[in-house]
Amino acid sequence: RILVLTNGCPNFGSGSVVSPIAPSPMNDDNQRNARYSSGVVAAPASPGRKGSPRRQRRSVGDIVVPAALAEASVYCELLGKDAFEAGIGIDVFCSGSTALGMPALLALVRPSDGFALTHETFASEEAAANLRHVLGKTYISKAGKSQRTDGTPNTSGDTTKLNKLDGCLLDIRCPPFLSPTNVVGPGVVEYDDERSVLANEQGSYAHGAQRAAANGLPTNNLPSKDTISMTLTRLRLGRFDRLATHTLMMQVNDDIRQDDQHATFQFVARFVTSDGNYLVTRVFTHRLPVADMHQFLAGQRSEVVAICLGREAVFRATAGRGSTGEEEVTVVDRDRDEELSNDARKDIDATIHLASAAFRLLGSRSGGSSTNERSLAASSLDFAFPPELVDALRGLYALRRGPLLGTGPQLSSDDRCVSRSLFMHLPMSDCLPMISPLVWCCRTDANSPRCFTLESAPAVTLACWDECILAVDQSDNLFVWSGSKMLGTAYDSMREACRDHLLRISSGRFPKPHLHMLKEGDSMSRRLTARLAPAHGDPPEHQCAYFPALSHLNAEQLTALRAKFSFYDPNADPSFRYWFWQIASASSTASKEGYSLCE
Repeated sequence: RILVLTNGCPNFGSGSVVSPIAPSPMNDDNQRNARYSSGVVAAPASPGRKGSPRRQRRSVGDIVVPAALAEASVYCELLGKDAFEAGIGIDVFCSGSTALGMPALLALVRPSDGFALTHETFASEEAAANLRHVLGKTYISKAGKSQRTDGTPNTSGDTTKLNKLDGCLLDIRCPPFLSPTNVVGPGVVEYDDERSVLANEQGSYAHGAQRAAANGLPTNNLPSKDTISMTLTRLRLGRFDRLATHTLMMQVNDDIRQDDQHATFQFVARFVTSDGNYLVTRVFTHRLPVADMHQFLAGQRSEVVAICLGREAVFRATAGRGSTGEEEVTVVDRDRDEELSNDARKDIDATIHLASAAFRLLGSRSGGSSTNERSLAASSLDFAFPPELVDALRGLYALRRGPLLGTGPQLSSDDRCVSRSLFMHLPMSDCLPMISPLVWCCRTDANSPRCFTLESAPAVTLACWDECILAVDQSDNLFVWSGSKMLGTAYDSMREACRDHLLRISSGRFPKPHLHMLKEGDSMSRRLTARLAPAHGDPPEHQCAYFPALSHLNAEQLTALRAKFSFYDPNADPSFRYWFWQIASASSTASKEGYSLCE
């Protein structure tokens, strides 16, 4: 293992992301200050000058140059591959107040699926917790010895039918009528034509074939290379990491038959123990029924749909449309970054437009779907988009305006690179708050002022009441926000309850989030309010329909709440309803400007 701790960007030798200082005609003072331009050491004053050296020059940090960053990214990726082939994993922890050149550092750790993380300071609880996780819960999965077919160390000297596993292998077996089209996650997809059953699995494979034959099931002379190539997707990961997660989208092929009633999926994970002596194989098999469209929609989990489509959008914003993991392009130019992000936002719009059009067509062909049989009071949205996927729709809306893809407030381009890398690596429960914050509202009980309740609330601006305290989970940041009428010490117990709730649900999370205590009127409150959807831009009747708790406020309180966000441009940051009806309308050109995320 190699652990890099650096304060600042790579600025010397091969892999430097800054331009060397070119010699130029300058006086002695300027030459001296140029040599000390990193700002780490103060330049000594010239004899005869008054004042401190600090006042005689402006300390500047290293400036990342796009051309140098592009060359450094290529160099670092080759360096990372050489290290991984030698069994070495690399992780990078960064600190500093200037640009860090994160694309190059991410390229360095990518071959071993390592982490490149940013921290405000290394002397923090978050940095220590992240360090413990990286060193204690991940390791390079590499066989120190060849394994026998039963997975135990080879001590007999017999070298026939032995395994030599570098990294972790994940096999995904699908029925022949399904083809994985979009795979997003750590590691790389292997396209080796010689893919076959590993040596230690041949015995169990043969036993399974015998049982199948005894029960009258066709075995087709398995294992067959053609069958394996048609049904197997093999991923190789650089290290063992329990948090590593992949998302897949699959396409139904034309050769599906009428008698195909079920689809069987098998996932086989193989990794070597941390001591390098034992090969572990875990198998998970699951069968799903083949359903019609209505059954398919009824069985969907909105959060899974949001993560699958969201990861594809973020991957396109990082690598570009049509790219694969092996062709991933390191974004090094801010204009290029914004261009790809804009394309990803257009692809989200195109996907939503196509899904809405298909749903409306499905309802018209069926003469009125189950959705149309709902009460007349149902929202008009239910007739334009599958109600089962509305939560996924809101998630994609939040993603396109959030820090991963949006044009809103950003901490830095380095932080965006890190957040995207983590979003395409971490499990679903950790990715959901990265898409849209999770919000809980803490209010006093009207019947008993000493009692209070903590209830889930939508992540919208209208949740910022004067008479409430918010607990907000934003994945890497936790916020406790107090309204203007909840600032007194009498409400400290409510703030403690919100704080304890956030710390409890984020316990053990990687990277460890940072807790912020905010109050209304703070300048730092914008870090929270900028992430909340601008529901104040919707008509009042839609505001109350989506957020029923607003009915507890009187007319004066509602007016004051909406007045908090009077400086608002709906064209720059449209509300959810305005955005949806703009792209879902029949006259929308969204499907022509973007490409579906399912393609």
